[in-house]
Amino acid sequence: MRFSNLQAVFAKYSLLLGLDERSALAEWEAALRTRLAEKKKLLSGIRHPMLKAKAETEAAELQEATQMVAVLDLFARLTRCLQEDNQAKFEWELTRPEAQAVLPAAEHPLYGRYLDIVGDARKKWPGAPPAPKPAPVAPVPQPAPQPPGPPPAPVIRVPKEPAEEAPKGGRFTTAPPALPHSEVHAGILRRRLAEPLTIWQKQLGDTLQLLAGARIRTLQELLTHQRPPAKALNVAKDAFKQLAGTSPDRPPEQEVALLLYLLVILAARVRLEIVISKLPESELARAINWALELKWLDPDSRKLVLQARSIIRNPAGD
Repeated sequence: MRFSNLQAVFAKYSLLLGLDERSALAEWEAALRTRLAEKKKLLSGIRHPMLKAKAETEAAELQEATQMVAVLDLFARLTRCLQEDNQAKFEWELTRPEAQAVLPAAEHPLYGRYLDIVGDARKKWPGAPPAPKPAPVAPVPQPAPQPPGPPPAPVIRVPKEPAEEAPKGGRFTTAPPALPHSEVHAGILRRRLAEPLTIWQKQLGDTLQLLAGARIRTLQELLTHQRPPAKALNVAKDAFKQLAGTSPDRPPEQEVALLLYLLVILAARVRLEIVISKLPESELARAINWALELKWLDPDSRKLVLQARSIIRNPAGD
């Protein structure tokens, strides 16, 4: 076990992720999961034995750190349920698939704390159903090589709360339910917007010099610039499309990536009057309504979405 407490995780990954002890645990978990997914993807392309072994070790460390943070975040939510005397929510939190995947095994340093929480629940609510047994931690899988070609365009959906039905009337609604963890989403969005565009150095190539000449250094500056380079917008669009995935039930990091995927498309329409996506107008119109309902949308991004709304019309009228 590489990490015996949360402080060890903070010490190793604070600078890498741009987070600190004041950041929400859910934000830490989302950032670690994204970094772990990126590391797993890189593993498939490494051929040198020593480099591959080093990457596998780093992936294993990221997985343990992710589980440590996820477990402690779950414990905090369960403790709040005990304090609020909310048995129904406690049982729901404990039986969610996401919770089942991170419950500590007997050899985990947090297993004793898990037993204490479960014991407190049994004392507080006699006759409650037994707590689920922790599942063993899965090893870091080796991803299969992906076929060439761009990933499928993500389906943009309004995330739903646990007890709610799926939104009616298509992929977007004009009044989606309030998103949970708004502060987490806002923190991830701020971090993403502040990232330097050099993270896509290989994809951008010579366009980096053009960006430097225009003083466009971050994603935020790319989205707010009046004439951003089209290639840079396309690179960002493809990157966030892949990060967003295709599942409608996304963690915060993927939901933010989905928003950024949309913002890049809208920036091309508003700033350059070009189309860089195959999404139909009706889908973009619903996406705009969805984005405007997000409580964690920053002012500059909201301004861009409002500008796009005046350009993009929904032919279906819904």
